[in-house]
Amino acid sequence: MGESIINGVYVSGNSLLNAKKRDNITEWKSADAINKYAQQSKGSVYVMAVPASDGIYTEKLPEYLRGYTQKMQIDSFYSSIDTGIKKIDAYNTLKMLSDNYIYYRNDTKWTSYGAFCVYRTAIQKLGFLPVTYDKYKIEHAGVDFRGNLYNKTLYTDTKADMIDAYICINGKNITEITAYDENLNEKKADLYNKEYLQTNNPYKFYLGSEDVLKIKTDAANDKKLLVIKDEYANCFIPFLTQHYSEIAVISGKCRLSDYSGIINPDEYAQTFFLFGADNLTDKNCIAS
Repeated sequence: MGESIINGVYVSGNSLLNAKKRDNITEWKSADAINKYAQQSKGSVYVMAVPASDGIYTEKLPEYLRGYTQKMQIDSFYSSIDTGIKKIDAYNTLKMLSDNYIYYRNDTKWTSYGAFCVYRTAIQKLGFLPVTYDKYKIEHAGVDFRGNLYNKTLYTDTKADMIDAYICINGKNITEITAYDENLNEKKADLYNKEYLQTNNPYKFYLGSEDVLKIKTDAANDKKLLVIKDEYANCFIPFLTQHYSEIAVISGKCRLSDYSGIINPDEYAQTFFLFGADNLTDKNCIAS
């Protein structure tokens, strides 16, 4: 076609972008699952669909790939969510800040800074004031990250990315993180896992490879949050720890009922569904 496309990835200046056309979806199985959960929930339910990098930088793509945008896709998804569920807008925040380093150059996901920018508005929807940027110490944990778009192309002319850890200065402390496997066996876990930086999936630096976690902090407010998520949430969750005494985290691929012995949704006043918008098109992204 005469375009700079390698294995479904568009090479755009100093970055790589997904070049796959999006489908106009009218029936959202993921929205149905969230609606069903909310109908049974005793607490408040929130949902946020995070655009991929090409969803924000649409103008960089060839014109024939711009027909059905991710903004349209997210709007369609939100229109399928029941009115009692609180929808959090990530798209417009990220679009306004698109001149900043809010997405990786070699991956579809947002950077920690992109996640922080959305956190500032999302946390207010959840009922808290955000911790300001100057209260964080930023550690460059990894400076040679090449993500899922690089893996499709092996294209090395784009600059490698940085993986950052945001450490809140004099903030709330993590007192315990417990991971659970499918047999409900426990082990200690961490927010940040440097051992993954030297593997073929450095993004697992955030939360490791665990599907189910309980995070406890020294926040003396008895606020508890349940997060049902995909990998887009992994660099976002550390910001939430400054506001809750307990956060339960479960992958959307897991059945919540399988973990009823350790996670009772009725104990959490708030449930937050946080997913990449493209992953929500998978009808199995949220297990029933």
